[in-house]
Amino acid sequence: MIRNVVIVGGGSAGWMTAAAFERLLPEYNVTLVESPDVPVIGVGESTLGHIQSYMHILGLKDEEWMKECCATYKVGIRFTNFYKNDGTYWDYPFVDPSDSAMPVGVKTMNWLENYYPDQYRHPNWFARAVNGNTWLMEYNRLDPDERWGIFNRDYSYHLDAIKFGQWLRKNVCHNVKHVKAHVEDAHVTDKGIENIRLDTGDVISADLFVDCTGFKSLLLEHYLGVEHQTFNDILPNNNAIACRLPVVNVQNFTNGTGLNNGWVWNVPLWNRTGTGYVWCDKFTDKESAEQEFRDHIEEVHGVKPGNYQLKHIQIKNGKHKRAWHKNVVAVGLSYGFVEPLESTGLLTVHEQIRRVIELLQTRDGLVGSIDKAMLNNIADREIDGFADFVSWHYAFSMRRDTEYWRYVTEEIDYYKHHTEMNHPQDNPFAELASWKFVTHDITEEMGGNLYVVMGNKFSTVQGQGAMLLEKKYGPPSVELWKEQVDNHMKEAVQYTMELPTSEEYLRQTIYAET
Repeated sequence: MIRNVVIVGGGSAGWMTAAAFERLLPEYNVTLVESPDVPVIGVGESTLGHIQSYMHILGLKDEEWMKECCATYKVGIRFTNFYKNDGTYWDYPFVDPSDSAMPVGVKTMNWLENYYPDQYRHPNWFARAVNGNTWLMEYNRLDPDERWGIFNRDYSYHLDAIKFGQWLRKNVCHNVKHVKAHVEDAHVTDKGIENIRLDTGDVISADLFVDCTGFKSLLLEHYLGVEHQTFNDILPNNNAIACRLPVVNVQNFTNGTGLNNGWVWNVPLWNRTGTGYVWCDKFTDKESAEQEFRDHIEEVHGVKPGNYQLKHIQIKNGKHKRAWHKNVVAVGLSYGFVEPLESTGLLTVHEQIRRVIELLQTRDGLVGSIDKAMLNNIADREIDGFADFVSWHYAFSMRRDTEYWRYVTEEIDYYKHHTEMNHPQDNPFAELASWKFVTHDITEEMGGNLYVVMGNKFSTVQGQGAMLLEKKYGPPSVELWKEQVDNHMKEAVQYTMELPTSEEYLRQTIYAET
């Protein structure tokens, strides 16, 4: 029976794990071992709406922690220069298209694009038509009242992940034993890790060890030897350069901008902007990437070199063969990582925490082999799905202007990767092929993937497919549909313009002077 838990590693993953044990399994004895001098990145983190479930189960309210973590609200992600290198952008607004209060369905959008290509061919027109959060992004507004159904507040946060971890430590983890020390060795048996030895001379035993040591994966990989499997065959970006810049505009979305050899993130916090260049050393070197990033910073932010410091980070894309092995379970980077493009870093953290906590609760700490196997299967499918999803942003791009973009669009065999992966039955490319060429349509069943497909103009009902549908169902009522969609978007814009800007709303609420 598991009752004594040792978490190795602090940071956001470690303290989020500790906080969950504190709030949800208070009868457990929890110790967190944190190295006192591990370097941190500290450039800010962008999250997804799924984090709301973590906040809910811990009973955390925005007004309690956001101010201390310099957090801002986020309602979506913008991708600039991904479709083409001409300043064009498309949005991924939160809220699944099937859950949006649009007047017509996705199939109608297909027809409209077909019959009115000049009006409905902008990469972002689909998101604008089906999701009110897109207009919040367009005009940088927040909707405090939710007076209209299309503005479903499926939101997340930009936050300082280091400060968030510290806040949890100070305000939630009151009964967690905090040990600052380095792990020097571990005693490994057939059942797993019996104990760890610290540089203080202390030896700590546990029923369950939680590995939160990041890319190092000290317990799972180093001591237990669990194999790491890379995603580099479909996600070649393996380096990042990060820095902090002054905040200029508190936007309600994360922006990703395609450059020659990768892309740049922009995460607006309340007190600063976190930005970084994710790039691939197959096509450029460290010095050239750094110069390209500096040029971008000066052009976009107006900040000249010498006014900020750059940090170089090596990215370790991929996953370990198992997340839970013997008496060690990995959370966050120590299990796996998909490059930062869709903000899945903290997503893998809190989703894994939720699974571990629920398993321990329902099984009263009596975790059997089938429990571990099922958790491993879920974690494996999840991270494979994240890798799939991120790869779509490159696979469907129309960019061919550099060797990097020609490689990610023309040379990577995405289909082969998915047929050879652990779950070939989940191949999203095969499903998309079925939707497009068998049913001659792209439907709501694709969920949020629709924003990626439509944003990159992978298209919809066209040519022969449209003719077949028209023959089967008769001529579409496109005039009526056009009127409904146009009125819907007009009303959305009018409503949006009445709302406070992101900065105004935050000053009225989270950052209001007391």
